[in-house]
Amino acid sequence: MRKAKKWEECRELIRRHIQEKHLTEGMPLPNDQEFAAMANCSLQPVIRAMNELMRSGEVQRRAGGATRVLSRQPKLGQHLFSFSATAHRLGHELENRLCELSLRLPQEGEQNRIECEAQDALGLKKNEPFIIIERLRLLDSVPSALQQVFLNPAHFPDDFRVIHDFQRESLLDIYKSAGINALNRDTVLQARFPIEREAKLLRLDSLNIPLLSVKQITQGLVGDDKKPVPTEWMHAVYGSGWEYKASNRTN
Repeated sequence: MRKAKKWEECRELIRRHIQEKHLTEGMPLPNDQEFAAMANCSLQPVIRAMNELMRSGEVQRRAGGATRVLSRQPKLGQHLFSFSATAHRLGHELENRLCELSLRLPQEGEQNRIECEAQDALGLKKNEPFIIIERLRLLDSVPSALQQVFLNPAHFPDDFRVIHDFQRESLLDIYKSAGINALNRDTVLQARFPIEREAKLLRLDSLNIPLLSVKQITQGLVGDDKKPVPTEWMHAVYGSGWEYKASNRTN
């Protein structure tokens, strides 16, 4: 497991402070010197952490003024991007094909690195299995995306995989029925070439056709817990023909 850099530790310290103190948009944060004292470090990692949080739209910094909390995280029910909602809004017929629904450990092969990354992101040990939900998503009968969702079994009831229809139901609705309230999502987008299995499922003619790879971690509240925990780690690849636009605005 990669050891976090000091500025990353400071960033998480600031996020925890916001959550634990129940700070809402517009409320001031302690100054950099106070956070440096909390983290037992110099000012430089705190400044780097604050700059990263400012870039991600979580805090607002102005010269000569206090650093204040911003609310830029997507909330359950108003998430910024939904494949299903976007497909229907654009008039496409969406079909999901369930490729895998199981409880297992990472397997050897092309997918091993992704599955070990999912295990680590969910806070699972190497000998602890995850739930994997893999769906091929077709638009107008054309394979357009391959989505793999990894879950920590400790957060879900034993009959979770039996009572739900994963080909038709929204995963967010399924999580909500299990008592999970999704709070925020961090997403990483990357252009890359497909592995053989992805190319086969998406019916690509070549391994030299670039795809958009998406990795996304969702933090949420489970049951009566007050501290957010990683509830879902998602990996997906989208075929060609998609265009993505991201905006980050401050008042």
